[in-house]
Amino acid sequence: MQKKKVYKIIMTGDSQVGKTAIMTQYVNNKFNNTYKATIGADFCCKEIVVNEKAVNLQIWDTAGQERLPESRKCVYRGIRRADFGMRP
Repeated sequence: MQKKKVYKIIMTGDSQVGKTAIMTQYVNNKFNNTYKATIGADFCCKEIVVNEKAVNLQIWDTAGQERLPESRKCVYRGIRRADFGMRP
């Protein structure tokens, strides 16, 4: 049996910009406009199929506050690639 690939995706950015909403919408197909602030980090998993192979996505939602830098070290561990998206 072939082991499934696991990809770690980290949502990072300022507080209250919609990281949790995007993650929840993608994973659970739900939207809730009354989210509470993420403390530290949270994550969800979603299995998708890419080129006829099952892939597991670990989607991490990080807190937007800079006051918790130690919690980010654990979340960022094992990262091999980073892509950045910015608003103008």
